[in-house]
Amino acid sequence: MSNSKAIDLSKYDLYELLNVPRLSSEKLVKKAYRKQALKLHPDKNPNNPKAAEQFQLLQKAFELLSDPVQKDEYDRVIKAKEQAEQKRREMDAVRKRFADKLVADEAKVKKQKEEEDAFKLQEELIKQARLNAEREREAEEERDRLKRKLMKESKMKDGDNEGGYNVKVKWKPSPGHGYDEKKLKAIFSKYGAVRELILPANKKGLCLVQYAKQCQAVTSLDEAGLPSCPMKVTLMFQVQPEHVDDFDSFEQLVLKNMQNMSGSSKNNNTEKNNNNNNDDDDDNCNNHLQDGSLNMNTNDSRNHKNKCNNNSFANDAKCHHTCNDYNVKNSNRLNDSSTNHGHQTPPTSSSTSSRKVDRGRESVLEMEMRRQEERRKIIEQMMQDDLNN
Repeated sequence: MSNSKAIDLSKYDLYELLNVPRLSSEKLVKKAYRKQALKLHPDKNPNNPKAAEQFQLLQKAFELLSDPVQKDEYDRVIKAKEQAEQKRREMDAVRKRFADKLVADEAKVKKQKEEEDAFKLQEELIKQARLNAEREREAEEERDRLKRKLMKESKMKDGDNEGGYNVKVKWKPSPGHGYDEKKLKAIFSKYGAVRELILPANKKGLCLVQYAKQCQAVTSLDEAGLPSCPMKVTLMFQVQPEHVDDFDSFEQLVLKNMQNMSGSSKNNNTEKNNNNNNDDDDDNCNNHLQDGSLNMNTNDSRNHKNKCNNNSFANDAKCHHTCNDYNVKNSNRLNDSSTNHGHQTPPTSSSTSSRKVDRGRESVLEMEMRRQEERRKIIEQMMQDDLNN
């Protein structure tokens, strides 16, 4: 094939121009050429301006394919193109398969990740719900345990608590429905003796009830009131009595002063007996009475101290307050005994001890009065805060 023909015919498929299959034999090529020549001859197509050009192209195609050498070369080119096209199609198919597989894998991974995330979220929600239920159960058990402990400790106490245990009662007042002091006492007396019941005049639907024992206040929390006027009962803080700091040292000081005063009184009575024989019987009677009282007070105070030390930690506060009251009573009895002598002690060392005992007695009385005043202020402040809210 010449370069000019190759260049001219490179744009066309020569077998297609002759309307025969590719790689056809020379015999088929000649037969097809005669047929196409009769059809495309310019004389047969006078109205077609391209008839001469098409007929010339047909002649060149026949000349190339009728030459065995040029036909073989052209067939090799055709086969190479077909193989390249086939390979391209195969590569396209492979690329398409890879692309499809990649898309499918990505979709699978994405779906798997979404399923794993959903599963993890579900597990987290279940775990959180389990933890919440566990916390709620533990909190409920702790509340029950604390309630049982409080009731047990309250039952273990021998007497009433000096400070008292307060509960606050609330209800919604409405015409024809409500509670007065008589009804409230009747309701809350079911749980124990009501120590105090306060109804503020300027605040309707509110009441303060104080019990002596903790178990009484705790059991009253279940009270719901009348169906027509339900109430809500809540436990408030305990009114704590004031403690005496370093009680052992204070008790030892009081006992020592009482013993000193006892010795001083004996000396004074002895001197008075030597100076005035008419009063011997009265003075001796007073001395014996005072000595017995002091000895009894000293022994009782020591025994009571031992009892305090043997009690459990839960009863320490109660024991201390009982000791304080006991010392106040002993001091009052000592004061009455000293007053019955009817004479003034000279300003000696024994009188100094007497003044120390008086100061100790006064400090105990002041603490008792201050405790009562603070308790009253706490209750009033509590009621005022509730009124403001």
